[in-house]
Amino acid sequence: ILIDGVILMVAQLVIGGVVGTILGDFVASLVTIAMGVAYFVVLHSQPQQATVGKRLLGLRLVRDDGAPVTPKAALARYGAAVLSSLILGVGFLLALF
Repeated sequence: ILIDGVILMVAQLVIGGVVGTILGDFVASLVTIAMGVAYFVVLHSQPQQATVGKRLLGLRLVRDDGAPVTPKAALARYGAAVLSSLILGVGFLLALF
């Protein structure tokens, strides 16, 4: 998460800054949100089944049967991660049990 976060933050700062200068802060905010969603959904549903950070660590995201994750499932997973982080990470802590 740290590796992907740094990559995404740098990209969002650069692209969001350019878009913000040209089109305004509201559009820049929408673009940076879309970038975050696209980064995780697209990379998790590709044949490599991993974001850049996961690839560097030799990890990949698979379904229970080992098949690749669909874009719909990757989007649902991203939404669940956002919800978990909004409630102070409680959703992530539940994974320990």
